Amino acid sequence: MRPGRCWSGMWAAEASAVSQIARDAETFPPTTRAAMHGCVRDYAHAVVERQWSGSCGKGARTPP
Repeated sequence: MRPGRCWSGMWAAEASAVSQIARDAETFPPTTRAAMHGCVRDYAHAVVERQWSGSCGKGARTPP
């Protein structure tokens, strides 16, 4: 994609992949499942913080 174009499709694909990981974690034992959910939570929080901080250039739709 050219710089400056809307990357919402990329963000949607990433969100779908992360949600699949969270769903798959349900099959693990409770301790492993809790750790996986914590990692997914931390990752999602970091992505949102980066987008809202404006560090992605022209807002959340433009990659760094």
